[in-house]
Amino acid sequence: MRSSLILVLLCFLSPLMHAQDLEPCFFENTQERYGANQHLMDAVINNIDVGKVYNRQELVIPIVVHVVYRLDSEDIPDEQILEQIEVLNTAFSGESLTSAQVPKVFSSSSTAVNFQFCLADTDPSGLPTSGITRKEVELLNIGASSNLFYDDFGGKDAWDTDRYINIWVAETGGLFIGKASFPGVDPKPEQGIVMDVNFFGGLKSLSGAGIFDEGKTLVHEMGHYFGLEHLWGSDLSDCSSEDGIADTPKTGSTYLNTCLDQSFSCGSTDMTGNYMMYTSDACLHYFTKGQKERMRLILAQYRSDLLSTDTNCDSGFQEEAFSLKKIQSGPNGILFGLHGPIDLSKAQAVLYDTKGCLLWNKEVSSSEQFYLPMQERAFGMYFLVVSTGEELISERIVWY
Repeated sequence: MRSSLILVLLCFLSPLMHAQDLEPCFFENTQERYGANQHLMDAVINNIDVGKVYNRQELVIPIVVHVVYRLDSEDIPDEQILEQIEVLNTAFSGESLTSAQVPKVFSSSSTAVNFQFCLADTDPSGLPTSGITRKEVELLNIGASSNLFYDDFGGKDAWDTDRYINIWVAETGGLFIGKASFPGVDPKPEQGIVMDVNFFGGLKSLSGAGIFDEGKTLVHEMGHYFGLEHLWGSDLSDCSSEDGIADTPKTGSTYLNTCLDQSFSCGSTDMTGNYMMYTSDACLHYFTKGQKERMRLILAQYRSDLLSTDTNCDSGFQEEAFSLKKIQSGPNGILFGLHGPIDLSKAQAVLYDTKGCLLWNKEVSSSEQFYLPMQERAFGMYFLVVSTGEELISERIVWY
């Protein structure tokens, strides 16, 4: 019963700018600040141990979202966070990729990266978590300064940056809409991604975000986090710079604020639909095989501890003695089934919110199936705990 008791205790302890004026991505600033440019990129790639590349089809990676807010409107709901993660996973799985979205010249290059990102279900102390933290702060535009990363300076400390991808969502004052730490560059406590609160979410929640209204800025920044550069490299002046990946052609433009099916520069067709361009969200659709290989190489060499955290995208803590299976989900609730070799005659189901507050409980001994009513619940994340008195199982529920 440890996890449910902890949850109960926690209950009691506990001006948008125009898109053309924004810096879409802070990556060039990071390069310039460290004097790195292409030399840093070369050093990272040349030091990769190719023998450590992961060949598994899909890799599950835990993330924690730190909502750092000054205004109530910046304290975004769980639903918006879940919508953003869905956008991220759709992009990295390639599940929505169609031939109509990729020019024929690039049809053999585009691919699914097969990373799956999940909110962490265990915090650094081993306790159950929703994978979301929230902190109210007083500092204006805290997302634009390093204060963001430290409790002592009014921000929010990272969780172990080796084991979790930390994503801070805060106001940046329009300095940028997203930035990511390139492998081996930022100090460990600052490793992760910072997102402007006005550009974190998806189509439902970003209606006022202009051309960056589909949540693909985080996809772009996640590419940087795993070692990808912009396709134009570090210099747009004369087509001499590139991103070091064979199947992404040189380009002479960022294509900021545009949505072109095809365009040409540097003697070839440009990949205007690649996630590492500045094209409008509506026209960003794919990574390439070379980019996939680069990201998996970086994961293997520089961020391999991310895979040491046992994260289950569908459920929380599971005991082997019996199992809980979702049978059917509808607009008013969810039907679950219980299965196992132990006596279920005294089974009790309890629903908690992310603060650990008890919302609903029911004896489920009369049947191996039970219905969880959700029609009065707000969209977001919940924990369902089923106990037999001797064993328990906890399921993380996303309701939207």
